[in-house]
Amino acid sequence: MDIGTTKTQAPNPAQLGTNVPQGNVVGSAKLGMPQAPSAKAPGIPNTLDFKNVNDQISNITRRLKLLEERLTALKSKSTMLEENEMAEKKVFEKQTKDLATQIKDVKLSVSQVRDDVILIIKELQTLAKKDKVDMLEKYIEMWSPINYVSQNEVQKLIKDTVEEALKDMNLKVQEEKYIENIIDKKLQERGM
Repeated sequence: MDIGTTKTQAPNPAQLGTNVPQGNVVGSAKLGMPQAPSAKAPGIPNTLDFKNVNDQISNITRRLKLLEERLTALKSKSTMLEENEMAEKKVFEKQTKDLATQIKDVKLSVSQVRDDVILIIKELQTLAKKDKVDMLEKYIEMWSPINYVSQNEVQKLIKDTVEEALKDMNLKVQEEKYIENIIDKKLQERGM
């Protein structure tokens, strides 16, 4: 035997029976000691021993059936949990893909908004400042260009004025001719 190893021996059944009193419960099994053969006949087995063994076998059989039922239930629960886990995994993967797509779209939108804001800022930098606009407003009010007349309007005014003057002159000329005609008629009537 090596120094580093120890040898364990299996317990002697006779010792087990002496350590645990007869009829005590260990775990969930009731231990029973084999009873001494009765004094009736040395070669005939005792019916109490067979009954005790039969009870123990039926007890073990009942427990095995119960354990088998529990194992079957655990297997079905395990299968159901695996199926649920796979279904949840598929849903989670789909949601993850959807979120990734939405995040990509949001990033694209943010990028477009940023570009638009930069373009607006550049456009605003080219516009006139408020103080310059105020200064132009003061000059415009001072000059009041609304009162100015365009070249076409001046030409039209001159033309209208000349036409009126000509009409007046034409009327006067016509009046003078009319007066001359009347005078000539009167003179002719008088014989002059």
